[in-house]
Amino acid sequence: MSIATHLTLARKLDSLCGLQTDIIALLGVIGDCPLLDCRLRDRAELHAVETRAQQALLQRHRRALGVAAALPPTDAAAGCPPVFARSGAWLISRWRQLELLEIRTYQTLVACVTHADMPDLLSGCASALDLQRALLEWLTPFAQPPGSQEDDFLAMQGAAHANHEPAGIVHP
Repeated sequence: MSIATHLTLARKLDSLCGLQTDIIALLGVIGDCPLLDCRLRDRAELHAVETRAQQALLQRHRRALGVAAALPPTDAAAGCPPVFARSGAWLISRWRQLELLEIRTYQTLVACVTHADMPDLLSGCASALDLQRALLEWLTPFAQPPGSQEDDFLAMQGAAHANHEPAGIVHP
């Protein structure tokens, strides 16, 4: 593998590991949020386990490439009110945004890995992409009311559901 490919791959692995750390933190908040439907909380807990497994594969490849220890995690919930004040709609919207970003990041990683001789990583990335896409499909009905046509680009840009709450919100 060329030095340029090695450096690019290391940078992309580092970026994806950091993103997954943020996702795992957010999933913990979602799993504990009583405002959300139990299906969302349960799926968040399951997806945290899946994301940790994906991250373990990426970490092994980071170490094989000689990448230093992971960067400290950032706050996936940065710029929002304290946990107790967050709305269920905000949490679902943020989860969806991070999943879309993770898909895009995996796609760029796959493009890089195809030029490296790392079939295990390529297979793991392909499996993770399948899982992320299935999750996003499952999550979408909770992130928008029936009949709504929210644009994924707007979701990636941080558009919030200001005038409605997703179907997954439970009111006391």
